[in-house]
Amino acid sequence: MAAHEPQSPLRISFTRRPATLRLSGIIDESTHCLLTDALSRAAENAEPDLLIDLSEVEFRDLGGVRAILSVATRPGDPRRVTLTGLPDETRTIIRILGWHAARSEEHTS
Repeated sequence: MAAHEPQSPLRISFTRRPATLRLSGIIDESTHCLLTDALSRAAENAEPDLLIDLSEVEFRDLGGVRAILSVATRPGDPRRVTLTGLPDETRTIIRILGWHAARSEEHTS
């Protein structure tokens, strides 16, 4: 009998035109590696800009928010990153920590 891998609590899709990374499910310690890999691949393939859609994310921890924002603040990267679907509590965390000054934009959905 073949081993069955459990489905990840984080689902990811990427479209190239326009460059959009859609995340859904749960972003926590168990999905950080999957998330950072997806963010790196999306950033490499997004020209000129990248939209990250978080509207279907049920839970995100601080490490996940940090990983997402690291894409927006890469030194020497002229790409603009737009975050959409951020709940109010995540926008508040971003502002409290001073990350709102990063080269990214927030859009409410």
